[in-house]
Amino acid sequence: MFNGRAKEINKHELVENSEGYDVYKDRIDRALFFVASNFKPKSSYYHTVQDKLKILENLIDQNYKEDSDYTLALAHFLGTFMGIKLSPTIIATRIAISDSERVNEIKKIVNSVFTTPKFVANSLGYIKFTKNSKSFMNCPDWFKNILKNKCETFRPETWLKSKMRRREIKAKDIIKALKVVPKTNELKELFGKIIKSRAPLVVERDEKTNKIKATEATSVISNNNLTDIDKYEFLTENLESLPINQLIRNLSKFKANDAKRIEARLNSIFSSGSALRFLNPFDLVGLSDTEVQTPIIRALDRVLEQNILIDSNCNNPLVLFDISGSMNYSGYITGSKFLSLILPNFNSYNFYGFNTRDVNLTKDVNELIGGCGPNQIFSKLSSYLRRLCFGGTALLDSMQAVLEKEANTDLLIIVTDEETWAESQEITHFKRFLPKHLFGKTILINVEPTGKTAFTPDSEVVRMSGLDAKIFNYIPAIVNFDVFKKNIKKEFFNTLK
Repeated sequence: MFNGRAKEINKHELVENSEGYDVYKDRIDRALFFVASNFKPKSSYYHTVQDKLKILENLIDQNYKEDSDYTLALAHFLGTFMGIKLSPTIIATRIAISDSERVNEIKKIVNSVFTTPKFVANSLGYIKFTKNSKSFMNCPDWFKNILKNKCETFRPETWLKSKMRRREIKAKDIIKALKVVPKTNELKELFGKIIKSRAPLVVERDEKTNKIKATEATSVISNNNLTDIDKYEFLTENLESLPINQLIRNLSKFKANDAKRIEARLNSIFSSGSALRFLNPFDLVGLSDTEVQTPIIRALDRVLEQNILIDSNCNNPLVLFDISGSMNYSGYITGSKFLSLILPNFNSYNFYGFNTRDVNLTKDVNELIGGCGPNQIFSKLSSYLRRLCFGGTALLDSMQAVLEKEANTDLLIIVTDEETWAESQEITHFKRFLPKHLFGKTILINVEPTGKTAFTPDSEVVRMSGLDAKIFNYIPAIVNFDVFKKNIKKEFFNTLK
């Protein structure tokens, strides 16, 4: 059984890295946060799936021994507020099969995080893998009951979208193994169809009202037998209940007079505190050149300005933006969209562009976007940066030169596609130019979402690909992890019943 007593974690231990340089050893609590929030069961150039899982499991065990409260609270935070699916399931399941004293905490995590049968399937699959057993039911009875009770809260449409026919553990396996009891006749009929692997009708009309009934908007929008009026009526009548991703995906189908209702719906999602679980704020930016009505775009800007508030607590952030020729395709667009939500959260910042040289763009950028909303920032910034993109790329040399000029930088954000060839030395030696106070406070945004990177995967540079909403939690975690960790634990245990 794990020891739940918290101990002081060494925050300043120096170790020698793979290149022979002294760097600060990463804290295990901080390491768990970043590893868990980026965990994906796919092999990479550096690690196999088994390697990645072992790293995660070791960090879970170490952190649970040092501070069990943090480990439990982190699982809840990752799933509830960041929308991470697999790693919080692994954390909760691993603790559940090892410690029977935290039933209330596990129950809270399951009730908050396990929003579909897929979470339950992942939990049971992990138990089967961990126990090296043919059965996925080799776990404590109390945990089975928690999973069973959670399954009995799922609505029919949730089961419909989670049949998992191609997965090892299917919805019908969960229903039968956990002995899930249907609470309504509708669920009883549905369970029978799921177990028999018969797909129920997705789109139909109510016989009394002649209005469309459906489990998801995509089934309506893509139905060629329905008129545009039918589709619009379905969307407006279900605006307050549509899954938020379906609402955003169909914004162009709404009319200008729907803007207030859309704004109210989005504000309600953000006020719940778990908006990042269900939507990516970057999806609300860059819509000026689309068919989305202008009043709706203005409503989206108000929502973003009111709710995307990053407690960065840094005084001298520095943005290093790649303006080489390769960014002139789609890189400048992705980079501009990213910065449209990040820059307004800084009281002040330095902004440099680089290709084979560096140029200070701070004054121009400030004058260009001052007083603008996110969608307007994106339009102006992307148009401005596109004109600057040309030439080769010297990421390493530029980083060295700019950091010499901006020695007081306390948060470094690099936006690049990592297409680099004009370096004077091997790119992997970048750490010799990175001041020690920026170890762990450097974020690299790769605007081309690929697995490749010029940087080795370690804790000193937090690397993200594409437009990832995790950035809104990464910045406060990077700037002051102690405060970030304290808030995670406070939120979890203050609401624990």
